[in-house]
Amino acid sequence: MQAEFLVFQAKSFYNAYLNLERIDMQSGDFLFTVPMLVNGAFSIELCLKAILTQNSISYKKEHNLIVLFRMLPEEFQCEVIGYLIEKAPEYKDMEKFTKEFVLVSNAFVDCRYAFEGVVPSFDFRFLAALANASIRGLLAHYTSRRKCIPVPQPSAAQQKGADLYG
Repeated sequence: MQAEFLVFQAKSFYNAYLNLERIDMQSGDFLFTVPMLVNGAFSIELCLKAILTQNSISYKKEHNLIVLFRMLPEEFQCEVIGYLIEKAPEYKDMEKFTKEFVLVSNAFVDCRYAFEGVVPSFDFRFLAALANASIRGLLAHYTSRRKCIPVPQPSAAQQKGADLYG
Protein backbone atom coordinates (compact mmCIF):
# COMPACT_ATOMS: atom_id res chain seq x y z
CA MET A 1 0.00 0.00 0.00
CA GLN A 2 1.35 3.41 -0.88
CA ALA A 3 2.36 5.67 1.97
CA GLU A 4 0.56 8.65 0.45
CA PHE A 5 -2.77 6.83 0.58
CA LEU A 6 -2.12 5.73 4.16
CA VAL A 7 -1.35 9.32 5.13
CA PHE A 8 -4.54 10.54 3.46
CA GLN A 9 -6.63 7.86 5.18
CA ALA A 10 -4.99 8.49 8.57
CA LYS A 11 -5.78 12.21 8.32
CA SER A 12 -9.34 11.45 7.18
CA PHE A 13 -10.09 9.11 10.08
CA TYR A 14 -8.40 11.48 12.56
CA ASN A 15 -10.58 14.35 11.32
CA ALA A 16 -13.67 12.15 11.59
CA TYR A 17 -12.60 11.25 15.14
CA LEU A 18 -12.25 14.93 16.09
CA ASN A 19 -15.63 15.84 14.63
CA LEU A 20 -17.37 12.93 16.33
CA GLU A 21 -15.68 13.84 19.62
CA ARG A 22 -17.00 17.40 19.34
CA ILE A 23 -20.52 16.20 18.48
CA ASP A 24 -20.42 13.60 21.26
CA MET A 25 -19.45 16.21 23.86
CA GLN A 26 -22.07 18.68 22.64
CA SER A 27 -24.90 16.17 22.53
CA GLY A 28 -24.15 14.50 25.85
CA ASP A 29 -26.13 11.39 24.90
CA PHE A 30 -23.15 9.18 23.95
CA LEU A 31 -24.70 8.27 20.61
CA PHE A 32 -21.42 9.02 18.85
CA THR A 33 -19.02 7.54 21.43
CA VAL A 34 -18.41 4.17 19.74
CA PRO A 35 -17.97 5.60 16.21
CA MET A 36 -15.67 8.24 17.72
CA LEU A 37 -13.48 5.63 19.42
CA VAL A 38 -13.42 3.38 16.34
CA ASN A 39 -12.30 6.28 14.14
CA GLY A 40 -9.69 7.38 16.68
CA ALA A 41 -8.23 3.90 17.03
CA PHE A 42 -8.21 3.35 13.26
CA SER A 43 -6.48 6.69 12.68
CA ILE A 44 -3.73 5.58 15.08
CA GLU A 45 -3.35 2.27 13.24
CA LEU A 46 -3.09 4.02 9.88
CA CYS A 47 -0.55 6.55 11.20
CA LEU A 48 1.67 3.78 12.51
CA LYS A 49 1.35 1.81 9.28
CA ALA A 50 2.22 4.88 7.20
CA ILE A 51 5.42 5.43 9.21
CA LEU A 52 6.27 1.73 8.92
CA THR A 53 5.64 1.80 5.17
CA GLN A 54 7.85 4.87 4.74
CA ASN A 55 10.60 3.00 6.55
CA SER A 56 10.12 -0.15 4.43
CA ILE A 57 9.00 -2.18 7.44
CA SER A 58 6.46 -4.90 6.68
CA TYR A 59 3.61 -5.23 9.16
CA LYS A 60 1.66 -7.93 7.31
CA LYS A 61 -1.97 -7.92 8.54
CA GLU A 62 -1.23 -6.66 12.03
CA HIS A 63 -3.85 -4.48 13.69
CA ASN A 64 -2.75 -4.42 17.33
CA LEU A 65 -1.57 -0.90 18.12
CA ILE A 66 1.13 -1.81 20.61
CA VAL A 67 2.58 -4.43 18.26
CA LEU A 68 2.65 -1.89 15.41
CA PHE A 69 4.14 0.75 17.71
CA ARG A 70 6.95 -1.55 18.80
CA MET A 71 7.79 -2.17 15.13
CA LEU A 72 8.51 1.55 14.62
CA PRO A 73 12.13 2.69 14.58
CA GLU A 74 13.09 3.81 18.09
CA GLU A 75 13.34 7.50 17.19
CA PHE A 76 9.71 7.50 16.03
CA GLN A 77 8.59 5.70 19.18
CA CYS A 78 10.29 8.39 21.27
CA GLU A 79 8.78 11.15 19.16
CA VAL A 80 5.23 9.80 19.52
CA ILE A 81 5.69 9.25 23.27
CA GLY A 82 6.99 12.81 23.60
CA TYR A 83 3.95 14.22 21.79
CA LEU A 84 1.62 12.08 23.92
CA ILE A 85 3.19 13.24 27.19
CA GLU A 86 2.95 16.83 25.97
CA LYS A 87 -0.81 16.35 25.52
CA ALA A 88 -1.38 14.15 28.60
CA PRO A 89 1.47 14.61 31.13
CA GLU A 90 -0.04 12.05 33.50
CA TYR A 91 1.36 9.35 31.19
CA LYS A 92 4.95 10.37 31.84
CA ASP A 93 4.99 7.43 34.23
CA MET A 94 5.99 4.68 31.79
CA GLU A 95 4.25 1.98 33.83
CA LYS A 96 0.97 3.88 33.57
CA PHE A 97 1.66 4.60 29.88
CA THR A 98 2.31 0.93 29.09
CA LYS A 99 -0.72 -0.29 31.06
CA GLU A 100 -3.04 2.08 29.21
CA PHE A 101 -1.42 1.34 25.84
CA VAL A 102 -2.07 -2.38 26.36
CA LEU A 103 -5.73 -1.64 27.19
CA VAL A 104 -6.22 0.54 24.09
CA SER A 105 -4.13 -1.61 21.73
CA ASN A 106 -7.11 -3.51 20.35
CA ALA A 107 -9.66 -0.67 20.64
CA PHE A 108 -10.54 -0.70 16.94
CA VAL A 109 -11.94 -4.23 17.21
CA ASP A 110 -13.07 -4.06 20.85
CA CYS A 111 -15.20 -0.95 20.31
CA ARG A 112 -16.75 -2.21 17.10
CA TYR A 113 -17.93 -5.40 18.80
CA ALA A 114 -18.90 -3.97 22.21
CA PHE A 115 -22.50 -4.92 21.41
CA GLU A 116 -21.47 -8.57 21.84
CA GLY A 117 -21.09 -7.96 25.54
CA VAL A 118 -17.43 -7.13 26.13
CA VAL A 119 -17.27 -3.40 26.70
CA PRO A 120 -13.69 -2.15 26.48
CA SER A 121 -12.33 -0.39 29.53
CA PHE A 122 -9.67 2.19 28.84
CA ASP A 123 -9.08 5.89 29.37
CA PHE A 124 -10.58 7.86 26.48
CA ARG A 125 -8.06 10.61 27.24
CA PHE A 126 -5.21 8.20 26.48
CA LEU A 127 -6.77 7.27 23.14
CA ALA A 128 -7.20 10.98 22.32
CA ALA A 129 -3.60 11.77 23.27
CA LEU A 130 -2.29 8.77 21.32
CA ALA A 131 -4.33 9.72 18.24
CA ASN A 132 -3.00 13.28 18.44
CA ALA A 133 0.59 12.11 19.03
CA SER A 134 0.39 9.60 16.18
CA ILE A 135 -0.89 12.12 13.64
CA ARG A 136 1.74 14.65 14.75
CA GLY A 137 4.47 12.03 14.49
CA LEU A 138 3.22 10.96 11.09
CA LEU A 139 3.04 14.48 9.70
CA ALA A 140 6.47 15.40 11.08
CA HIS A 141 7.88 12.21 9.57
CA TYR A 142 5.99 12.41 6.31
CA THR A 143 6.89 16.01 5.55
CA SER A 144 10.54 15.44 6.44
CA ARG A 145 10.75 12.50 4.01
CA ARG A 146 9.15 14.23 1.03
CA LYS A 147 11.37 15.09 -1.89
CA CYS A 148 12.08 18.78 -2.09
CA ILE A 149 11.70 20.68 -5.32
CA PRO A 150 14.91 22.61 -5.88
CA VAL A 151 14.46 26.37 -5.76
CA PRO A 152 16.20 28.00 -8.72
CA GLN A 153 18.90 30.52 -7.90
CA PRO A 154 18.14 34.06 -9.09
CA SER A 155 20.14 35.36 -12.01
CA ALA A 156 22.65 38.17 -11.45
CA ALA A 157 20.17 40.68 -12.92
CA GLN A 158 17.36 39.44 -10.65
CA GLN A 159 19.64 39.58 -7.64
CA LYS A 160 20.73 43.12 -8.53
CA GLY A 161 17.06 44.16 -8.81
CA ALA A 162 16.32 42.61 -5.42
CA ASP A 163 19.22 44.55 -3.93
CA LEU A 164 17.66 47.81 -5.16
CA TYR A 165 14.40 47.11 -3.30
CA GLY A 166 15.87 45.26 -0.32
